[in-house]
Amino acid sequence: MKRAIYLGAIFLGLLIVCADARAALDIGVRGGYAHATGDVFEGSGDVGGGGLYGIVAGLGFTDALQLELAYEHYTKDFSFDEAVHGGTIFFGDGKYEDQAYLLTGKVQFFRLVPTPIGLYGGAGVSLHSLDITVDSGEATVPDFGEKKNEFEWHLVAGAGLRVPGLPLRAYGEYRYQNITGSADIRFSSLYAGVNLVLE
Repeated sequence: MKRAIYLGAIFLGLLIVCADARAALDIGVRGGYAHATGDVFEGSGDVGGGGLYGIVAGLGFTDALQLELAYEHYTKDFSFDEAVHGGTIFFGDGKYEDQAYLLTGKVQFFRLVPTPIGLYGGAGVSLHSLDITVDSGEATVPDFGEKKNEFEWHLVAGAGLRVPGLPLRAYGEYRYQNITGSADIRFSSLYAGVNLVLE
């Protein structure tokens, strides 16, 4: 939680520093699909795909450069046949819950002439708060009681549209995420969102 507060403080500081530059502020929501591969714990197998949703605040320094802070939530039930934890081999069902705080820089490459659609790419880092619960068919169930905080890096590619005549920006994105640490998890996500643009 402290790391999430640090990320928020950094973003707030950037907002204050750039206030005189008349940068545009975006505030909005997003939703889509995320597919997780890799072990949550040894032998768990892939978690799989499920819905994600989130909120976002973005700071546009120029028409082509934006810094974005987002919160996203993803949860998925999964099953496993032969997992290992604390020296115990077990099987059963699990639930993976991920609350992510993402900081991303985006650069617009070019606009599709004559349409108002712009293509862009970006990269960033995130903090994930992971909560794993297990319902095992074995008599001895390993303890997954505490939440884990993990960092990750990610790459983003997308297309955005500034809605003519309205203070709205719509977009669709693909994102690849690689969580580092004790959880060996990679996400491929497709989502769309709409932001209110305050200039």
